[in-house]
Amino acid sequence: MPEIRLLTSSDEHLSDQVPGFRKDDYRAAILAKLLWQGEMAGKFGAAAVLRGGDFFHVKKPSRTSKATLVEAMALHKAYPCPTYAIAGNHDMVYGDPSTLPRQPLGVMYESEIFKRMSEVVFEDGSMSVRVVGVDYDPGMTSEKLAGMVSSTLSKLGEAQWW
Repeated sequence: MPEIRLLTSSDEHLSDQVPGFRKDDYRAAILAKLLWQGEMAGKFGAAAVLRGGDFFHVKKPSRTSKATLVEAMALHKAYPCPTYAIAGNHDMVYGDPSTLPRQPLGVMYESEIFKRMSEVVFEDGSMSVRVVGVDYDPGMTSEKLAGMVSSTLSKLGEAQWW
């Protein structure tokens, strides 16, 4: 019987700086969660890990150390499946997508540790699952989103939608 398993996560907010309300070693705690997610992806045979935005916390690229970036990259490189991600507002400066290439998330994309999730189809035998990701957009309105959904559904056709 075909099956497709996906592990999803969002708002990791990886950072070298501890948010004011946290009393633990925040960076180590987040990195441990990322390691655990990779282990779970392997244990459950995930086809992919899907990251829903705000992987990094601080919007200034110079505030995420190279050591943190390298460790996050090494953890994901060891995952048994690909990782797809969308950009959240914390992954860019002032909500401007043009800043992504200079941001830590942009490095993850450029290195291909993260694949940019826009539209991905996962298949296993007779089963296919289509996942569509939308980056943070400060100009997004409910009407714009509804138009995107409507366009996507019309591409699928009646036979493929249930």
